[in-house]
Amino acid sequence: ENLRSDELRAYIHSMDLSKLSLQERLVREKALSHTPDLRFHNANLLERIQDLKTTLVVNLYPNYFTIFNQGIPHPYNQSTKAFIRALDSSQLNSDLLELLKEIPCYYYDGCVVAELRDYRTPGLDETRRILLQPNAESLVWE
Repeated sequence: ENLRSDELRAYIHSMDLSKLSLQERLVREKALSHTPDLRFHNANLLERIQDLKTTLVVNLYPNYFTIFNQGIPHPYNQSTKAFIRALDSSQLNSDLLELLKEIPCYYYDGCVVAELRDYRTPGLDETRRILLQPNAESLVWE
């Protein structure tokens, strides 16, 4: 059984990454991660796939957020609720698609990589990448 496991790992390591879809690459990283949990979180796996380019950067502050380095503060309120909810649920909804029409985007199997820079807690700055996946609304909208 150990031999089969070693053979499988060797095969997985030998895969040509340029021919794999994003989903296949995520599954590959999951297989190499030694995590016994069958569920996996794409954000953690994105950290292991370094060549994916970030399309959207959101800076989160205690009372507002900014998009990219524009410096325009957007307060957390009813008008930005859908945008924040989409980020929280890793969904590429119509609001995000509208925003992305204005910038150069890198799509991977219909998904985009976003970087969240969280400055809401002093001294605990955190940056993480998430995979925004299309939902039913954005598929119809597009």
